[in-house]
Amino acid sequence: MKFRKCRQCGEIKLETEFRQYYGETRTGKERGRYRTCKACESINTRYKYLCKKQSNGRASEQELQELDKIEQLYDLLRAKGLKPPSKRERSTILNLVDELLEKHSTSSVEDTDELVSAAAPQELLDWLNADLSQYDPEYLQDVVADELIKKYRPQIGVDSNTYKPIYDDTHRDLLNKVLERFDEYEDNYTDEGEDEDA
Repeated sequence: MKFRKCRQCGEIKLETEFRQYYGETRTGKERGRYRTCKACESINTRYKYLCKKQSNGRASEQELQELDKIEQLYDLLRAKGLKPPSKRERSTILNLVDELLEKHSTSSVEDTDELVSAAAPQELLDWLNADLSQYDPEYLQDVVADELIKKYRPQIGVDSNTYKPIYDDTHRDLLNKVLERFDEYEDNYTDEGEDEDA
């Protein structure tokens, strides 16, 4: 029996509690599995459905309460360092415009230059712009991400007071952007698989 940890709820469950990827593998091995368990996927599916109903103005009071409760759960999981889906915007175009204005007014050109400076490793920049559609999400998460973390955020010591590892954070921001991109790709890959089932 194999076990996996769900990236969303943090629980360790049997591997059979995680759906397999769709399609054939390129290597002929058994298909990999998603990193979000089936129970969390059902919550996420319900959340997407309720968001769509709410945006169309057809959600009942009970459904709006359910939506708020799921968002509270997501906030709690995020606070614990887990990875629930990002909140979907449930508002008007005006709110989206306000959000973009706020985002661009607080970030400066210097912030962007700092993130993608001349000292940024080319490998990270390549992964930041690469076409991910030719890769299986499991390969990106289990192989590429692990290699990039080992290479660009290695442990450089141990804190003598807390005994926690100390990491080299030189390229942390750029590395996190790449890892977030891998997560988004896996989430979209999951959505495409759900659409095929319907």
